[in-house]
Amino acid sequence: MSFFRNKWLVSLLLFLLSVGVYAPSLRNGFVWDDVETIERSYYMYNASSIGYMFMPPEKEAKEALYYRPLVYASMVLDKALWGVSPFGFHLSNIVFNALSAALMYIFVLLLLGVFGYERRHRAAFIAGLLFALFPMHVESVSWVSGRSDVLCALFFFLALISHILSLRKAGFLLMTGAGFFLSLLSKETAVIFPFTALVFDLLNRSPGRKANILRYAAYACVLVLFFYLRGRTYINFPELSSERVPGGPAAPEGVSWIAGALGVVKVMLASYFYYYTKLVFPFTFNAFTESAPGGLMYIFAGTAVLGATALGGAYSIWKRLNAAAFALFWIPVTLFPSVLISLTDIPSAAVAERYLYIPSAGFCLLLGCILSHPWKGGGNERASMAAAFLLAASYLFFTVDRQAVWKDSISLWEDTARKSPGSAIPRINYGIALLDAGKEDEALKELFRNFEKGVKINDKGRSVTANNIGVVYINKEDIRNAEKWFLKAYGYDSAYYKSSYHLGLVNYLKGKSGGSRQDFLASEEHTKNALRMRPYYGKAYLLLAMVYAELGDGEKSRENAGLAIESGLTDSLADKAREIMSAPR
Repeated sequence: MSFFRNKWLVSLLLFLLSVGVYAPSLRNGFVWDDVETIERSYYMYNASSIGYMFMPPEKEAKEALYYRPLVYASMVLDKALWGVSPFGFHLSNIVFNALSAALMYIFVLLLLGVFGYERRHRAAFIAGLLFALFPMHVESVSWVSGRSDVLCALFFFLALISHILSLRKAGFLLMTGAGFFLSLLSKETAVIFPFTALVFDLLNRSPGRKANILRYAAYACVLVLFFYLRGRTYINFPELSSERVPGGPAAPEGVSWIAGALGVVKVMLASYFYYYTKLVFPFTFNAFTESAPGGLMYIFAGTAVLGATALGGAYSIWKRLNAAAFALFWIPVTLFPSVLISLTDIPSAAVAERYLYIPSAGFCLLLGCILSHPWKGGGNERASMAAAFLLAASYLFFTVDRQAVWKDSISLWEDTARKSPGSAIPRINYGIALLDAGKEDEALKELFRNFEKGVKINDKGRSVTANNIGVVYINKEDIRNAEKWFLKAYGYDSAYYKSSYHLGLVNYLKGKSGGSRQDFLASEEHTKNALRMRPYYGKAYLLLAMVYAELGDGEKSRENAGLAIESGLTDSLADKAREIMSAPR
């Protein structure tokens, strides 16, 4: 019992345990978004860009979907320490996750102390242990780009700890505001912090205190500051998805707003049911789930789950089991931003395992309260602890095992394409992974499957697929077929910038292989079109620089080479741009 009461020793144990559990991820490479945002664009990760990311200029078009400058700053630090080593980036993720686990334990311990829970040390240890091992966290930790959830949670827990401490010492309010702000700068889902704090205050019977007016005024100021910064150049209110919401924007003219509202409720209930299922049974995985199950049965199940949560919370309040009530309300409240996201087109998948990182803390708190309570009137504490460790052991097995799938792009997308055979994006990513591995024929075979019957794909997906088929043919030095598929990609979706870029590349290659000046002029036109859609596309500026060099316009060639470097290139391409800039005038 003395071990459980030493909070610093327990915190250290949970930190080290979490590091050890995720040590296999140190062998993993860059996958999914990591490849484009880090491995192929790491030239952009420098200290001089940090101020720009925190305070972007208002003159830019509001096209960016995310405002997460703290995540960017952490990756700048990674690059400074490790270069472009996947090991260093993964190590940072693991350390941030271990800190989150330790802070979650401290938060639970303080929370249970305020609520007067008798076995708070034991319950907090179980909750922290289960959180450190929770299998649904693998996506957030083993995928470098999943860092946003981990950093958000780290500062979210810190803010809650400070909020509780501020009830006794007002000086902690400054730390609370700072933690809340840093959490917001990591991921937008932190907007639910004031509501989470309010649930705590209501259960603690403290909402009427004058000091709370100051607290929530401070939290409101933090939100206003965040939305001001984000609103300078970033989308604030995304529209409903035209495909995911029945009766939504894509509904035929004349369909009532009631149908649209019912469509929204249907998607939200299905999403809630999906997340609750993953919390209770965190043993099946899929990196890409296009949408939550939406049949009538799942709608009823989602309604039943939320109803049971509300009834359980009300019963806990009636019985003065405030810790259990807080845990029950925590789950739907912290899931709410992710459920709202499922109504939009912002994420490629409507639901995702990584969105469970913060909500799982409430579930682990609930399990900690249940498993720390002796069964049958208090006569069997060993049995309850054995059950806790058995559950932790099962979590440990699946958490360690799942990390192997995130080892590289081929293993990830092979697993995902097999589990989502009707989704186009996993097959596109699997085809790209095969291409990067030099398996061109296998890549073509996988990409062509997106045009088979039964695959759910829209024109944008067809355009991306056709574009990547064209890339495979370029690698095979089959320019004729490459151009054919790039033209198809442009036909499916003329707003897809990569198809215009690759048409520019094809015409440049045709010109280099003995074509006419018209080929280079066509390349210029297509490449400029790509830059109109993607103003900071370094590779397009570099291609334009090469085109102007062939056309004999050295000044424009050097100018675009400089813009290419400013926009971001890998080292090898940056060397090519510098070579153009240093060419004799």
